[in-house]
This record gives sequence, C-alpha cells and structure tokens, in this order.
Amino acid sequence: MTSNIQSNSVYTQLDANSLENTKSRKQNIFFLILSFILGAETLIAASLLYDFTVRVNRIQKDLEYGQYPLECLYQFMDPDYEPSLATDITSCDLFIQDLNYGVHKRLLWDIQDSVQETLGDYNMSRFTPAIHVGAQHEIQQYQQLLKSGDSDGKDTTGHRLRWDVMNGQVSQQGFMRLSPDGEIVIPQDGLYFVYSQVYFALSPSTVIRYQPFMQYLYRLTESYPKPTILAKAAITPCLETKSDFQAFSSHHGALYQLQRGDKLSLSVFALKAVRFKQDATFFGAFMIS
Repeated sequence: MTSNIQSNSVYTQLDANSLENTKSRKQNIFFLILSFILGAETLIAASLLYDFTVRVNRIQKDLEYGQYPLECLYQFMDPDYEPSLATDITSCDLFIQDLNYGVHKRLLWDIQDSVQETLGDYNMSRFTPAIHVGAQHEIQQYQQLLKSGDSDGKDTTGHRLRWDVMNGQVSQQGFMRLSPDGEIVIPQDGLYFVYSQVYFALSPSTVIRYQPFMQYLYRLTESYPKPTILAKAAITPCLETKSDFQAFSSHHGALYQLQRGDKLSLSVFALKAVRFKQDATFFGAFMIS
C-alpha cells in the first residue's frame, strides 16, 4: 500500500515538472521569435538609412552645386544651412516635406512587410489571408516607368500597375502583403479568389490607338524566373462620335490554386487611358481553403 502511494507521488511530481518544462520551452521560443523580429526591424532601418545616404551622395555628384534641388537637399540634411543662391527657393519647403513623407512611408512599408513575412513563416495568425488595394496616384505610376527606363512603353509584359498599401481603400489580414514592386505575395498554399478592376477613360482622339483595352494577371513563382500569364480580360470600346468622353471598366475574378511565395501582379498596355481612382481601379485576393 505504501509502495503505491509513493509511486503515485513520484508520477505526479514528474507530470508537474513536464508541464513546467513545456511552458518554459514555449516561452523561450516566443522570446526567440520576438528577438528575431526586433533584430530584423533594426537591420531594415539601418539599411534604409544607408540607402538614403547613398542616394543623396549620388545626387550631389550628378548636380552642380548651388542649383535646385541640391540647395533643398542641403536644407533637408542641415536645417541651419544658409542657401548660397541670391534668389530664395520658395518650393524647398514643399520639396523637403515630400521627401520626409516619402522616406517615412517607405520605412513603415518595409518594416511592416518584413514583420508580416517573418510571422507568416511561423503561421502566427488566426485570420484568413486577404488583401484589397487601390491604385496609386497617376504621378507615382509614371515615376515607376521612368525608373525602369520604359517610358516609351516597349515592355512586352505591359505596364505593371502600382498599388497604395498605406492610404485609401486598403485592407490586409493573415499576412497577405504587397511587395515593393506592386505584387501580391501569397503567404501559404491554398485555393484563392483573385479579382481586379481597371477603369479606362478615353476621347475620340484616342479610341483607335487604344482598342481593345486589356488587363493581364501575371504569376511569378520561385521555380521559374519569369512571370507567366494567369488570366487576361479585354474590353473593346465603341466610342460615340458625339461624345467627348466615355468610360469603360475591365473586370476579372477567378479561383486559383496558389503556392506560398507566389507573386501576383496586374499589367496594362494602355496606361494613358487608365484612371487611378481607388474605387475604380483596384486589385485583391483572399483565401478560400
């Protein structure tokens, strides 16, 4: 009888020790992941600051000293700097404000993107992956063309549309994110519903050149270096001769079996005919199962 009581006492103590060890192990894993995330954020911030410094130095080499916007950059870096120009540059305040906003926005975007990617690796979300984004302003669309050297529109994949993940009609959950290149990144394997709408507007002088209007959904996988077409949608406008302005919408929506790491993008060829209001031109996807 005494033997049985002692055995039960030993088993109870072993169970308690096992539970304590399990809790301790989970806490250690949590703190390890948290430390990794904080370290990643620090590295991203340092990388962004370094990249910004390199760009400023490049601009300084490309521009003559004493000419706009170099004077504005000096004022941005040193608030006590006194311009050497005889005439005051009234637009410097706007330039500096825009530069500050751009750096801050990019920093937030990259930190958010890195955190979502890290947490997504551990599937640490109870929400179903989903995203909805509206188009960026027209100015940013054309800035990307100039950066890519494709201002003449000779890219065989069309003009990739850019999306605003910081302002306007944007929804994100379940670590579904947007890459800096304007691609929806799939966080896990599954069946997804992907949808898009592009809003075109034209006048009689542009209808012949831009018909039909096409939008292309591209998929980039980790196993193949070039994007492939998942789907395309077309609309052929019939412009009334008495009308000075007409609008058309091209829609797409379908189910796709996608894998983790896949990147989806939307492209058009008639970029000049696209209207970039967020309630008219948008892109999104959500997981079904």
